Order: sequence, then structure tokens, then C-alpha cells
Amino acid sequence: MKLDHWSVVSSADPYKAPEQCSSRLRGIVYGNPKFGEGCAVTTSQIVGKRGGKVVTKSGSEYELGAVDAAYHDAFPGAFNRLLTSLTEINYAQATSTLNSDSDNQQETSDK
Repeated sequence: MKLDHWSVVSSADPYKAPEQCSSRLRGIVYGNPKFGEGCAVTTSQIVGKRGGKVVTKSGSEYELGAVDAAYHDAFPGAFNRLLTSLTEINYAQATSTLNSDSDNQQETSDK
């Protein structure tokens, strides 16, 4: 799946520096069968990266496209800052993370 015009968000603050914990992605998703093409979504919690894609608690992997312009202005270099801050995880680690707690694990549409 691909996420365009993305930003890192939390429930406490609409914009948060990418290297901070307990963050989610918000953006326009493509290639997700649960949502229509070009649907605005907020992901479940970010848990790491795999092969240059961001992995969320629900198990989804997102290729990041263009950064949201306002977010980029607030946090220059957001793409590199985010990927640098994330730990590379393998499939076993991702599965363990998915089963570790009952925090809201679902992506949601921002309709």
C-alpha cells in the first residue's frame, strides 16, 4: 500500500515530530482493499519498518509517498527523520507486536 500526503500524528497533538513514540500516520491511501483509492486514513500505531516501508500495529506496511506540505514545513526532512527513528523488524517481530496488546489496531477512514 502507498500513503501520500502523509504526516505523523498522535491523539494528543495533530502534528508530532516523526522521531517521537506512539505515533500513527495520516494520509491518502492507495492499494488498500479496505478503503477506496484516494481515501484519507489514520493508521494504527507505528511499530517499525521493513524494507523501507512503515509497519503498523495492525500488520499493514506502507510505502511513503509525498509528505504533507504543512507537515514538511513544520518538520523538514520528515521522511528521513521518521525512517531513521524506526527499528527494522522482521516478520516474527511484527507478529509478536501484533499479539502483544489490545490497543486499537485498526486503520480508520477519516471520512
